[in-house]
Amino acid sequence: MLKQHKLLGKGLKINRTVRFRNYSAFAVQENVCGIPPGIYKVDNFITTQEHDDFCTQLRNIQSQIDDYIKNYDPSKKDIYISQHHNLTSQESFQKVKVTNPTSTKNQIENYQEHIYVEVFEKYGEEGHVLVYCRNKNIPQFIINDIIEKKMLQNDKVREIINQNVRNQQNIDWKITLNYYNPIERNNLVEYAGFPFHRDIASNGNITGILTLGSPGLIEFKRTEVEYDGFKPKEEQSKEKNYNSHEGDCSNIYRTLLDVNSLLILSGESRWNYLHRVVPTAKEFEFEGKIYKREQPRMTIVFGCK
Repeated sequence: MLKQHKLLGKGLKINRTVRFRNYSAFAVQENVCGIPPGIYKVDNFITTQEHDDFCTQLRNIQSQIDDYIKNYDPSKKDIYISQHHNLTSQESFQKVKVTNPTSTKNQIENYQEHIYVEVFEKYGEEGHVLVYCRNKNIPQFIINDIIEKKMLQNDKVREIINQNVRNQQNIDWKITLNYYNPIERNNLVEYAGFPFHRDIASNGNITGILTLGSPGLIEFKRTEVEYDGFKPKEEQSKEKNYNSHEGDCSNIYRTLLDVNSLLILSGESRWNYLHRVVPTAKEFEFEGKIYKREQPRMTIVFGCK
């Protein structure tokens, strides 16, 4: 079920809760206690078996990408400089052909045996691999087993989606796969994060984050910078502190991303707040409880319009 969403004011060390007046509303209309409104969370959105199946499919994609990177002739690789993404740093990607994973390909009309995904080997931080999927190049299991069988079958989630797309009968989905791998720093193992950012406008009015593998932490901070992705230009004075942690830390809020949970950002939390995935050790603390990462964390991020 959709539930109250608890966040922690990092600088204030005070527990705060968004109190949804009406669970049927697709976005929170007022800012309660300074917390970004428009956040929804669905605990246990998928089952343990579904989780394991989805992890297997994502690891299959990751393995194909790793093989491509290791074995492909560097002189034949086409490296593209991204002209539109959600960090101020320059980022580059490769287009990689992978087998389209699904367990029901014999039941799918016009099934594509292969898809081409855009792979950012190091996106924002060392250890973070980002895979962007769009148009006809979205893994089939995500369309069939998550979007159609889970998201559009949940009344509240479907309502949020329908309120934020142009045409409910022809939804344009954009999918991002994130792999947060362990890295060694100062003889300590740390799991990668994702710097402060706002998802690009072309991804649509909502961001849905499905957490797999291990739990993680996400932080929010409000921004007055009107900024939609990285656009190469000489003057970027307004964006120079875009990823900075400096300033009033009481404006940073943190919450847990549980395994199997779906976190949805809409309205003000989608557009007026930046969010980041926090790098953590194998064990980390949140609200007095210790969480352990038994395996690398992965997410499937959904955008639609």
